[in-house]
Amino acid sequence: MPEKDVERVRAEIEALGKSLHALKPKDRKKVAKPLKKLLLEYAAGDGDKEFDDLLFDAAVDKVFDFLADEIF
Repeated sequence: MPEKDVERVRAEIEALGKSLHALKPKDRKKVAKPLKKLLLEYAAGDGDKEFDDLLFDAAVDKVFDFLADEIF
């Protein structure tokens, strides 16, 4: 994956984190399950021949930071 694509995806992940932060906790729980499913599908390589560890790690870090800070 070209570096510019990596940076674009990282920016989108950051924007998603900000969007999630703007939601009320009750609404965040509604979003958490589909987000978790998406990340697990990506990790398994569903629909994508190449798995980029760096992007997955960044996405997982953002999700766990969000969950730790906002829900618990």
